[in-house]
Amino acid sequence: SLIDRCDFSNSRLEKASFEQCDLRGTRFTGSIKRVTFDERPLPDRPPPRPAIEVDFTGAVFSDVEFRGVTLERATLPDDSDLLLIRNYGAVVRQALGLLAGDESLPARMLRAQFENNLRMMRADREDAVLNRRDFLRSGGDQLADLAQQVLGEAQRLATLADPK
Repeated sequence: SLIDRCDFSNSRLEKASFEQCDLRGTRFTGSIKRVTFDERPLPDRPPPRPAIEVDFTGAVFSDVEFRGVTLERATLPDDSDLLLIRNYGAVVRQALGLLAGDESLPARMLRAQFENNLRMMRADREDAVLNRRDFLRSGGDQLADLAQQVLGEAQRLATLADPK
């Protein structure tokens, strides 16, 4: 489906799923809660194209997931709680290595989430946006702090391993 130059300004998107959508010149502002942007390739369809000129600057994310999406031409909200992760698969594999041997509850929770995310991935390269507030809601400060620390280091290590 092509979504071209649509304006979702001041919307309250909740429990929506944009699956196999070709997003072009589209703007999202307002609350985006429990929304999935799923561009993972399907066997019976042409491969999805990257999101082009998608503007999320005025949006507030809560439980927003990007699957199979590359966000190099999207503008994210100016929100210090959001962490854009390029080449998410490589970063998560690094994060799993950093968490090895840590049997704390937050580490086990992160490992479970990361392993599940890897199982759902179908593309070699995709981006993700992780939200500190989502980690706070599911596991408190300990989980949010550990996620931020581990993902920051994992992203650094993944960049060193593959500087593309």
